[in-house]
Amino acid sequence: MEDRAQQTPETKQQNTKIVIDPRVIAPSLESFEYKGTADRQRVSNISFIASKSIKDLYIENADITDEWLETELNTLCCLESLWLKVCNSLKQIVVVHEKLQILEFLN
Repeated sequence: MEDRAQQTPETKQQNTKIVIDPRVIAPSLESFEYKGTADRQRVSNISFIASKSIKDLYIENADITDEWLETELNTLCCLESLWLKVCNSLKQIVVVHEKLQILEFLN
């Protein structure tokens, strides 16, 4: 049976933004892509639960933090490629990862 990303969003109101925090539960998932919009609805915390096989991670227009990035990099042990585009909540980016081959920041 094919694994699928299961999203159980928790929605919070922060000022005038709507923040959705998806949980991804997919043990065999190798690639994950999130492309947010520049409007009010933004993801701030993606939880990869039992999704440690992810090799490629692309996140665009998300309100992720430095702490989130550090925590997720520590749990995604198979990660080889990381693309972060227009993630303006990142301030002091620290990337330490043994298998990471591609790292790209775009603003």
